[in-house]
Amino acid sequence: MVWAATWTGRNFCVCGEMAIRYRARAQVGMPLTTVARVESARARLVMATCIIYGPDEVVVAQAMGKYVPIPPDQNLRILDSLLPDPSTAAAAALLRVR
Repeated sequence: MVWAATWTGRNFCVCGEMAIRYRARAQVGMPLTTVARVESARARLVMATCIIYGPDEVVVAQAMGKYVPIPPDQNLRILDSLLPDPSTAAAAALLRVR
């Protein structure tokens, strides 16, 4: 959810609150699919939801989170701390554009 919140405003966020409801067991090594989406976004609060699916699309967990975008100066420090890696260079460049 934090990545969905971050990409919505192209600004890193921190979690202010999260609620999780576990629906089914997940075994170690079990492949899981995570789907997160932003439900609403304002300047100071992003609300996101997530569903984690196991095999056969069994819902393993559902979550709701409230995320707070960090201040611009802290966001720049995080961007500056990203390691130069060819596999993430395009994503980092998009986050730098405002």
